[in-house]
Amino acid sequence: MTATPAALTDVISREDQPHLVAMFASIGAGYRFIYVCHDGAPLDVLDVAAALTTDTDDIAMIYALRPRRAVVDTYRTYDRRTAVGERYRADEYQQRGAHPLWVRRGSVATVVAELLSLPDDDQRGSPRRARARGELWLPGQSLS
Repeated sequence: MTATPAALTDVISREDQPHLVAMFASIGAGYRFIYVCHDGAPLDVLDVAAALTTDTDDIAMIYALRPRRAVVDTYRTYDRRTAVGERYRADEYQQRGAHPLWVRRGSVATVVAELLSLPDDDQRGSPRRARARGELWLPGQSLS
């Protein structure tokens, strides 16, 4: 049985509660989670509450994704203060070097709220243009 945010108030600090509530809201909106361990191995856990209330020393990052018709919405979090949300075109999502249509950085609660408020991909106001690649060159990138 999956716990609810209300059932976790005794084991989760007040400071963490808004972020946990946001994660539960994303589950309700269809997000799936993959937990990435420090050794890089994925750990597919369906029960977020169980993962958050057990020993999580091995978990380095939580990756959440929600495939839509023409886009894939994702967020990853390293702790409650550090989250990155992105929207990709579905046909480019798994391509190396794919550029997101939309990116936000902030707390888990903030990033998830903004992702959940994005219009569906076929509605007015939905991000449609990929962000341009930055000017910073990194080793391994082509110069063109």
